[in-house]
Amino acid sequence: MTVWLITNDLINKVETIVLPPEAEGDADLLMQLGGEGKPVVWNEPMRLVRDKGDSRRKTPKPRTDLTPFLFGVLVLNQKARDALGGFLSRFGQLLEIDVEGETEYYYNVTNVVSCIDPKRSKRRASGAIQDEVFNTSAVPSEPAVFKDPLTVTGRIYVNDGGKALLEQQIKEHGITGMDFARAGL
Repeated sequence: MTVWLITNDLINKVETIVLPPEAEGDADLLMQLGGEGKPVVWNEPMRLVRDKGDSRRKTPKPRTDLTPFLFGVLVLNQKARDALGGFLSRFGQLLEIDVEGETEYYYNVTNVVSCIDPKRSKRRASGAIQDEVFNTSAVPSEPAVFKDPLTVTGRIYVNDGGKALLEQQIKEHGITGMDFARAGL
């Protein structure tokens, strides 16, 4: 079974979402964002802003239905939520966020599956996993989106069945901003 990373290959070519300038470096806010595979609770929708890029650009960067925000996090517009939310919500939370007055959805994956073999995986000098080797017997056999405890803050995985379901919905609904890359060695 192949494990795939959910990616956005357009990250440097499209508009991104960022923390508002007054919140940059706010450790408490970053803690509220989650992303570690645990459920989060917000009292009100998180407020984020669009990074329109270099103000000298003649035309703004285009938007996608899934917008880059942080590593290991997806932000979906209403179109993407309508098309993909039924499947994605089985494996995490779709939390409302306010992006300059528009409601979008922060996808917090809470399905954590220990399936990376730490002894066979390639590591960086810091000890962090660089290239994963998966214990295929531990990868979910049913279509799934998941994180692994060893890479929980930076990567969202999907198995073959999950990738096939997402690709079908992406094609049927014309969703932009979600790509897949083979994970690991």
